[in-house]
Amino acid sequence: MIIFNSKTGFDVTEIDDLREQIASEWQEAFKEKDRPLLNTDPETPQGQIIDSQVATVNQKDSEVLYLAQQFDPRTAEGRFQDALAEIYFIKRKSAINSYAICTLNGRAGTQISAGALIESAIDGTQWSLDQNVTIPANETITAKFTCLTDGAISASSGTLTKIVTTVTGWDTVTNATAIVGSLEESQSAFEQRRKDSVSLNARSTVNAVYANVAQCDGVIAVYAVDNKKNISETIDNYTLTPHSVFVSVIGGENADIAKAIYNNLSAGCDYNGNTSVDITNEYSGAVETVKFYRPDVFYIFVKVQIQNSASLQNDYENIVKQAVYNNFYGLDSTKINNEPLLRLKMNDDLYSSRFTPSILNAGITNVLTVQLSLDGSEWVNNIHIPITANPTLDLNNIIIEVI
Repeated sequence: MIIFNSKTGFDVTEIDDLREQIASEWQEAFKEKDRPLLNTDPETPQGQIIDSQVATVNQKDSEVLYLAQQFDPRTAEGRFQDALAEIYFIKRKSAINSYAICTLNGRAGTQISAGALIESAIDGTQWSLDQNVTIPANETITAKFTCLTDGAISASSGTLTKIVTTVTGWDTVTNATAIVGSLEESQSAFEQRRKDSVSLNARSTVNAVYANVAQCDGVIAVYAVDNKKNISETIDNYTLTPHSVFVSVIGGENADIAKAIYNNLSAGCDYNGNTSVDITNEYSGAVETVKFYRPDVFYIFVKVQIQNSASLQNDYENIVKQAVYNNFYGLDSTKINNEPLLRLKMNDDLYSSRFTPSILNAGITNVLTVQLSLDGSEWVNNIHIPITANPTLDLNNIIIEVI
């Protein structure tokens, strides 16, 4: 049965207590003087009817309890969560595909049309050219390719090398790295962004800047901080100018990000960053250069040591790698202290212990240690991700050792 408390909300009777209650009602209904109470054991016909009734009532109670939870932004999901987020004019982000800046070589004057395909030499994923390009006189040009597979697809340096769409005069292609995309925003990630974006309609605060930049199409992660002092301030070896804002962004279009920053700051606020976009004031016509930061790829290595045993699955290596990878990019529903594991981003602190629950949940129970590294040789238990860094994990940077 459903119990409602104005302070704690709805609660549902435990199924054993529910059966006992319903069985008692049956016995009361069929009670006769000088005769024993109705036998309600599950083996009896009436016991089976009682069990069916208990299941029906419990299902109804669970559905009402689930519905009640959908009015709480912390537990709402699906369309209910979307509706709550609309109160703040926030929409769930759809899947954002990975992209890579590649170097193309070939004969000068060769034209390569948008949609031309290249392929990863590691996992066979195909990547499509975003815009038409013409190879210049020096026979080298860079261009953006977007992965055709949704989600967090990585491509480490030198792995996008196979030309699928043959173009006469186009000889080679390779990539320095890739910006790893994301699947549709999960319940936990969407709720965290809603919580961080309640200042979406404010102005002149760093929270408003964060909320509006995070709302831009294609944006995967944002970190924003301001320096209110009249002197410079250094964070993670990056110096912020006096009275300025620093916004670090993964994904999204430069023009959209710059406009979101410009529209949510008051006059006189300075900018920081390695990316500049000129914004024209629609009323005065004045042109202002807005800066923000495109974080550098920050490779992280993970080493997992496993105790050898007869129960170890044959494909344990792939299982562990995928569990660690999904954990890193927030694709795992595992929670630690009831907190969801979100995708790592700028200014996060990464602890090796974060990965252990995901590995255990994947069925690998004999985990000995998990360690982290920035170079694959010196191993530590925690790493701080600078505000200028885009944390990136490739599957081939996950090392599995069986001891």
